[in-house]
Amino acid sequence: MNYFLILLILLSFSLSCGKFENSPYGADAYNTEYNLAAVRYLSTFQTSSSTYKVALISDTHNYYDELEKLVKKINRGGYTFVIHAGDITNFGLNSEYQASIKIFKKLKVPMMTTAGNHDFLSHGEIIYRKIFGSPTYSFEFQGTHFIFANNNGWESSEGGYAQDWLENELKESTASQIIITTHVPPFDSDRYSDEDIHRWKDIIAPYNIPYYISGHNHNHVVKDFGTTQHITVGSASKRSYTELTFSPSGVTHKKINF
Repeated sequence: MNYFLILLILLSFSLSCGKFENSPYGADAYNTEYNLAAVRYLSTFQTSSSTYKVALISDTHNYYDELEKLVKKINRGGYTFVIHAGDITNFGLNSEYQASIKIFKKLKVPMMTTAGNHDFLSHGEIIYRKIFGSPTYSFEFQGTHFIFANNNGWESSEGGYAQDWLENELKESTASQIIITTHVPPFDSDRYSDEDIHRWKDIIAPYNIPYYISGHNHNHVVKDFGTTQHITVGSASKRSYTELTFSPSGVTHKKINF
């Protein structure tokens, strides 16, 4: 049975009854908290394999044709779950969330998200939190601590505290390795001062973080950032995404075109 079909059945009923949206500018979304539901699903996931794959996507915006093709590609890829690094929408509109979710419903595996800066435009932050829940959270899966943090400091007051929250989360982690996802790259010189960028590096330096994942810039780029490798996941409009493979020997990445 399609995972998202089960998870989003209540949303399907709401769409069929026309209750999801009264206005394209409204914030009348249901309280579904899909991030939490996906994490709970993974907590019950049973597998005999010590190797698994995760699909990394980002900046799907209103590229709906490309998103349809992306979902089809992921469904054929044998992934355990999907990480979306933000910018599900273009203007944070209810209508855009609705259009994207209709496509995400076709995924056969869970998807966890954090919010992008575009997702918090207009009433977008209210809508995001009602649909997906908090954009700042974490969970552990097969020995890896996956951390999602809202670092959209210009669009959200919570984003201004992302460094403090991340620092505390890392201190409390007992996992053997950690993967971090934020929408804005920690080296973004438009949003962060040199002092801020150095602090991002200092925060992650003591920990085993093979990859720090972001979106925002739309182009697939892999570069060293302090003690970790940073992946900027390409936009759906660029017809690519990133694959992480977890195995007993470590974590590797690969760009996948579709």
